Amino acid sequence: MPASSPPTRRVVEVVALLAERHDRPPRLNDVVNALGLNQATAHAILAELTAVGWISRDPIDKTYALGAALVRLVGSADRTRHTVHAAHAAAHAAATETGYAASVSERLEDTLVVRAFVPAAAPGWTFAAGDTIPFEAPFGPAYAAWEPAHERRDWLERSGITTATHRARMEQQLETTRERGYSIEHLSPDMATAIPAMTRMQTGALSESVRARIDEVILELTTSPGLGSPNNPAEKYYIGAIAAPIFDDHGRTAFNLCLHPFTTLPLPEVELLGSLLVRAVTAIDTTHS
Repeated sequence: MPASSPPTRRVVEVVALLAERHDRPPRLNDVVNALGLNQATAHAILAELTAVGWISRDPIDKTYALGAALVRLVGSADRTRHTVHAAHAAAHAAATETGYAASVSERLEDTLVVRAFVPAAAPGWTFAAGDTIPFEAPFGPAYAAWEPAHERRDWLERSGITTATHRARMEQQLETTRERGYSIEHLSPDMATAIPAMTRMQTGALSESVRARIDEVILELTTSPGLGSPNNPAEKYYIGAIAAPIFDDHGRTAFNLCLHPFTTLPLPEVELLGSLLVRAVTAIDTTHS
């Protein structure tokens, strides 16, 4: 078991005391007496917590209370917890209704973290809560599509593939995703596993001709074909995932609710699944905004 840190523990005790006495805020001497601290230590802790906004000091009666920054932090964490719970419930409902696997993921900087996974009715591919995926093209288009231009560019560049053709195709896919309201992804589990290795091969290839050939394969695997020919609406396409965004308080995509069919489907059925997800995330956004 790791050794405890007395300075850290004292800070925690001060914050806990202010939370406990929110209806009767303490002064400096009250903190000293309640926690058995010397005055200099208590004053230093209170001053630092005040400086970062975790607590505030009333200049009139010289009492201390929890600050706006800490209250916002706690509120944000609470909203995140409720959003994850609501999204997990929505994933269960979507999996039950469709028979396909469903998942909830969260973006943490340049990583996508699986927060919940509901397996398909038939045994098959699976994820586990805590599994991670790099947030780089082609992974996470339902996050990247709503990002500003420089963030979309970074998402593309992190993949290591920077050819003009690849960039144009992926940017078009992001635009289509944003217009549609959800992403349609065509990678199978095996293809998703192969992409990082193929990307490394492409960027490390010794000749331009080899890079070009590998790039063609990566383009074929990672970009969406045109869907829904007017002359053949029953034509089927392999669908690996359909994902809809869940936005945070700042309008950024914080989570995705996703279905994983891993089968061929006609466009009308894909659209029904996409609409199901959009309704689900809209309900979550409305409830937790």
